[in-house]
Amino acid sequence: MKNNLNHYAGCLLGGALGDALGAPVETLTYREITKEYGRDGITELQCGIRGVAEITNDTQLTLFTAEGLLRNECRRYQKNLDKDLRQATHVVFRAYLRWLYTQGLSTSNWRGSDYDGWLVGLKPLYSNKEMENTCITALGKGIKGRLSKPINTSSTCGAVIRVAPVGLFTDTRDDAFELGQRIGAITHGHPTAINSAGAMALLIFNIIEGMEIMDAALDVIEKLKESQDAEECIDKLELAIELYNKKEGHMRALTQLGTGREAIETLAIGLYCALTYQDDIVEALILAANHSGDSDSTSAVTGNILGAYLGKDALPEDWIEQLELADEIEEMASDLYTRHCPDQEWALKYPSW
Repeated sequence: MKNNLNHYAGCLLGGALGDALGAPVETLTYREITKEYGRDGITELQCGIRGVAEITNDTQLTLFTAEGLLRNECRRYQKNLDKDLRQATHVVFRAYLRWLYTQGLSTSNWRGSDYDGWLVGLKPLYSNKEMENTCITALGKGIKGRLSKPINTSSTCGAVIRVAPVGLFTDTRDDAFELGQRIGAITHGHPTAINSAGAMALLIFNIIEGMEIMDAALDVIEKLKESQDAEECIDKLELAIELYNKKEGHMRALTQLGTGREAIETLAIGLYCALTYQDDIVEALILAANHSGDSDSTSAVTGNILGAYLGKDALPEDWIEQLELADEIEEMASDLYTRHCPDQEWALKYPSW
């Protein structure tokens, strides 16, 4: 079992480190990356003008997913409510609207008091990031996408990069997959994106439950076989496993898996990189960042997977020291592990409504 604070922190910090590593090269081709950073590509965090390795919207949205889950749990305790995945999804949706506010966009009919809780008060979050158009457009409508009523037909990676906390927080295999799907569907309506989000949440859940990465992935594939319109996800994850087993060359494998712009490509690349370097998260993140595609997203998902598997103790301390909001990310991981505290301080930190 990896159900402990070390592995919760590893999951969130690992994802953030991957995000920060890949961010400077996310718009570059592999040839451009090697031209800029040398033959091995980008291998170290790059600190910006603020002296930190900056996270992107990938990690920001992950934090707001976690906040939504914690606020829903606080609400359940205060109101003595049964578990309800639909309600949890709605509270996460409202958390995303608070994230939208940090990016300079307000929500119709919301008052200033609606932007409450500790997370929205973190000033470094109020820096406009390279935001995925789908998330901004969908959330900007102020309408929550549902499994039964898709908000669009987007299949891009924004659905999958933010759901790792679901795998840390849910209690059962079925809940992890379904809640991941529901949260993915808030902004992305294509079945492949929705199933990819469910698959990512379940993969993290399985790893925290103690499964090896390969076994966790094979179980995810079996779960996808029960879901509608999941053929593309199954095929891509099976390809990631096949390419790992063949060991024919990393660049060739990554090219076959895609660019990471699509949700299932991001997850498949993350799985491939995590399998390839199961005992070395730095090498896995470097592999995930150095390709012609969405480097921050693929490296972030790789970090979530291997961070959950190896724990915080396996992460390089000097990288964590350079990471933007590292202390706050670890605090969020600690709160996810705690789940709920019946005191006023906690209620102010994660207000219910």
